Amino acid sequence: MVDCVVEFERDAATPCRQREYQIAVDGFNQSEGEVVLTWNLFLTNSRLPVMLQQPRDRIVAAGATAIFSVVAVNVPPITAPLTYRWLFNGSEINGGTNSSLTVSNVGEANLGYYIVEISNDAESVLSEHVVLQINISEGNTVNELISTEDKFANLLNAITISPLQTASVNPRGVRLSGGGLARGFTGTQIFSTVGSTSEAGEPNHCGVAGGASQWFVYQAEVDGRLSVSTEGSDFDTVLAVYTGPGDSFLTLREVACDNDSGTNGKTSIVNIPATAGTIYFIAVDGVRGATGNARLNYNLIGPSRVRAELTKTGQFLVQVSGQPLRNYTVEASTNFLQWVPLLSTNASAGTIEFKDLSAPSFQQRFYRAVASP
Repeated sequence: MVDCVVEFERDAATPCRQREYQIAVDGFNQSEGEVVLTWNLFLTNSRLPVMLQQPRDRIVAAGATAIFSVVAVNVPPITAPLTYRWLFNGSEINGGTNSSLTVSNVGEANLGYYIVEISNDAESVLSEHVVLQINISEGNTVNELISTEDKFANLLNAITISPLQTASVNPRGVRLSGGGLARGFTGTQIFSTVGSTSEAGEPNHCGVAGGASQWFVYQAEVDGRLSVSTEGSDFDTVLAVYTGPGDSFLTLREVACDNDSGTNGKTSIVNIPATAGTIYFIAVDGVRGATGNARLNYNLIGPSRVRAELTKTGQFLVQVSGQPLRNYTVEASTNFLQWVPLLSTNASAGTIEFKDLSAPSFQQRFYRAVASP
């Protein structure tokens, strides 16, 4: 519906001015089909509230505080105070009656979409809907730019725009792009699929009828083995991983998919060889349109490298380079047959360095690093 505001001249006896409006209708992501356009003209001297700044998506750590806010004003001659009504997944929030909404101690029960209705004494407008999600990157950090998207096309800007720009907004608060490009070795995105839909042309992931998909985009840091799962989700999921180019559904190439191979028989898991720099499009859907809170977990295991050098004191300085936050056991051998563990540790920074004090006791000494689950 297009709301037409009738404006009066200074002389109240003068008929209202006529104004022409040009209305454009387009299809999202080049979608085509029949269009039904209707309009109604309501003669009124009231004015809609004007929204100067839309709320923004919030991606936080579990237990953190998320704040949504909006800026709106009345248009003269309306002077009545504005009122606010916040809704969560379509239901009114008790106490959500201010221009900002604070969500404390964020947990899975708070994940979903938020919207605010702004009213004066005669008219009301709705904001864009925004989402609240939880992100965990590399075990204990949060990337506030990483989110899933209901519409696949919203991820495309994340590929071509620097991650620092993916959450940018223009002065009027209109979102310019979708979820950011995830990188790193480990991470978990926790989100709600309530209200999600499938798009025209979207494939049935793994050949399973879905209907409530969310999309995530990830770029591999190094060559290795990439594990992706929905372990911890509370509904029956189907999971698929694609490569691009990805400028449309037609250019997606399925790498792997799964339905129900998770530990509880309803979650999903895939393991694929990953190539450094490759962008992977990951879809999480609900079997037959099931929705709920989803956990998307990814873990990239890259190759480990071991280097040993002789010091001036006759000791060997051993350096292991591997995946950050991965547990490694460094082992030594004199014949490649029997291996003796020397050190077990967590490579918090991806590098382990230590001196083998017993090395001078052997004519030859070989080292290897074994990654633990």
